[in-house]
Amino acid sequence: MASNSSSAPSSSSTPTASVVIADESANNPYFLPANENPGLILTYQPLTGSENYMTWVRSVFLALSSRNKFGFVNGSISEPDPTSPLFNSWNRCNTTILSWLTNSLSPDL
Repeated sequence: MASNSSSAPSSSSTPTASVVIADESANNPYFLPANENPGLILTYQPLTGSENYMTWVRSVFLALSSRNKFGFVNGSISEPDPTSPLFNSWNRCNTTILSWLTNSLSPDL
């Protein structure tokens, strides 16, 4: 059977503009895909108290880092001036992350 090399992209091909834009968006800490909404559960291991804090914090760190959002928690992505064009994006991300963190706490806390 003859192979049709035109049906599969070549590994040496250059990325299309849409791929480059998608990659740039994913690397932007202000980017929130539609599936990353305030109802997201960061970890299935909610914080219940000091007995599971270390495993919970590690799980939350990994979840936020993989989404390029840990900088909102550690302060490396600081709040811009309210007149800045980035303020609304920062505020939307910050509020979403606060919601994620709240969702990862035991209701008893």
